[in-house]
Amino acid sequence: MSSPGEFLTQLNKWQSTSARLFFQSILGGLTIWCFDGVLHHASSTELQFGLPSVDGRDLVFVVNVHGARFRWVDNSEAWQFFSVGRSKTVFGLVLEIMLKPGAKVIIAEQFSEAIEVPPKG
Repeated sequence: MSSPGEFLTQLNKWQSTSARLFFQSILGGLTIWCFDGVLHHASSTELQFGLPSVDGRDLVFVVNVHGARFRWVDNSEAWQFFSVGRSKTVFGLVLEIMLKPGAKVIIAEQFSEAIEVPPKG
């Protein structure tokens, strides 16, 4: 089991390196997919996610993570989110954030091209 600090450390690393990220939010009948995004802000209570080509004053996704549950998702065994025609090997670490019942957010590292994923064995 990972500690909350481990998740925040990884989120801060993605933010500080301007890592290309995939963002998916599912709640109340609304699903948002965002490719090639960046994390603008990460704290123990809030995440701010957007596109590097769009000013954060014009478009930002804010996720209140106070009281949320975090877990790493192993995408080598089962596909966890809709990929819109992309290979799952285009994604690295995948973080699932469970909000209130029925609502969740997925944030995943995104690579320019598919990478080789060695088989488990």
